[in-house]
Amino acid sequence: MAFSRHSGQGTLLKYLPYFAVIILLAVTAWYLTRPAPLLVQLAKVDRGVVEATVNNTRAGTVKACRRAKLSLRQAGRYRICG
Repeated sequence: MAFSRHSGQGTLLKYLPYFAVIILLAVTAWYLTRPAPLLVQLAKVDRGVVEATVNNTRAGTVKACRRAKLSLRQAGRYRICG
């Protein structure tokens, strides 16, 4: 009498090394093509004398690029029912 293996499990084990290689290649490609980290300059914070101040001379209004027009069914009051 011959014993047969479950075909689903055998197929998965058969292709598992290929999937592992594909995943390894994808991770390696991502790692090698990622953007370089930003270079920053660090400074130590100390107490000291204020050498200069800045004044806001550009006071004014801010205008929106786009506007939304809203209207209610009835003018004057809006009542929330509930």
